[in-house]
Amino acid sequence: MELMAEELPYVAVVKDELLGSVCSSCFKESTQAAKQVSRCSGCKVVSYCSKACQKRDWTDHKPECISLTRMPTNYQRVPHVEARFIARIAWKRARGDEGIAYNGRKFTDLMNHRENIEKNAGRMEYFVNLSLLLADYMGNDCPSRDALLDIFGKVAINAYSVDRLGRGLYIGISIHDHSCAPDMEIDFDGPKMILRALKEKGLKYNKDLRVSYINAKPPKTTEERQEELKRYFFRCTCERCQDEERNRIVLSVLCKNCSRGVCPVDKSFEKLNCKQAIYFARVSPVEVNDALGYNAEAALWHKRNDKTMNFKDVQGCRRLLAECLAVYEKCSPVLSHLNLHLAQLVRDICMLTVTADNPKIAAHFATLGLEAYDYHFSKCDIEMTARYQAAALCLKLADPASLESIKLCKKTRDLAILSLGPNSPVVAGLEQDLAILSMMRNFKNNGVH
Repeated sequence: MELMAEELPYVAVVKDELLGSVCSSCFKESTQAAKQVSRCSGCKVVSYCSKACQKRDWTDHKPECISLTRMPTNYQRVPHVEARFIARIAWKRARGDEGIAYNGRKFTDLMNHRENIEKNAGRMEYFVNLSLLLADYMGNDCPSRDALLDIFGKVAINAYSVDRLGRGLYIGISIHDHSCAPDMEIDFDGPKMILRALKEKGLKYNKDLRVSYINAKPPKTTEERQEELKRYFFRCTCERCQDEERNRIVLSVLCKNCSRGVCPVDKSFEKLNCKQAIYFARVSPVEVNDALGYNAEAALWHKRNDKTMNFKDVQGCRRLLAECLAVYEKCSPVLSHLNLHLAQLVRDICMLTVTADNPKIAAHFATLGLEAYDYHFSKCDIEMTARYQAAALCLKLADPASLESIKLCKKTRDLAILSLGPNSPVVAGLEQDLAILSMMRNFKNNGVH
């Protein structure tokens, strides 16, 4: 995946619950490569992994440190992440630092959507409470109500979550509009935001390229995406949102009447009419509410798995695997092979199977659901690489010396090069796996045990 642009944040802060374990400068976690962090000796709230990081962050942290020393040192009583985020921006602007991004944009170029925010009762109630907290936290440094509302609006629309570690404001990259079928994917290296092309070749960086403002995981229907996008005060009209057929395939059910065996589903349908039926004007035997119910169950389990899967807990993975298999047995006779919620559940089963060390289940589920990923995702999408990686691990567990295992590992490597770049550690690991699998196959063919 070709690098398009990268940018360090104008301001970034660590989440409340991670203040004691994540460096507030480079965003490295203390668990990574045994890199320990230490609390600031002044405020005893934020942490750093080195003197160099502390020095690099000092200009932004100095006024924050003074204010935090007036507050209780227990981080649960320290101003929450949004207050600390806005305060850092206010202090930075008070120093005359508007930030100049790689494309020349400054903080003043950001839109604050003030009119929309003032019409939103929930947003305004939150702002009033936040203003009171900031007045207490910042003291005489606290800007006027108008200045705070300007910052609040710009942050509400333009800030990003930095992985799961914190919040960041990227002035240059914020120029890019949203699309549910984006040209570029957002990634992070510490607090640095990286934009990579979601096309294989030939894409040149320009301000008209689009990114996605919302998380693509778990997969969402158009209705669900539009609901999330309300916070940005617009309705998306991108190609993906206009493609009703593809959106309905996400929720599709099996149907023997349809030429592809796939009957599209939409919440607005009263009946599932087989528009692509071999026999004209047939109706699917599956009721709309039943189809939506099976979709909801598969989606709910995938969402739960995302939060609860712990691959260090082998017994826990085995229990969760048994539960997921039961859900699959219930849903798979109804949901189609292109149904994305079912495909996501199959991916979870693959990952759990490897941890549970069950070659029989691994062999059965390894390639199930890949057709759905091929249909719904770009080859350059990290989600596609992750799914194929899970499939490759399953075949490696089931029959490492098989030709199918080697072919799947090669395809996964090629996808990883597209989505992560040729120098990614994931690519290096897959190259190593390929060498081992090829050697094992040679031994098998030559009768060496």
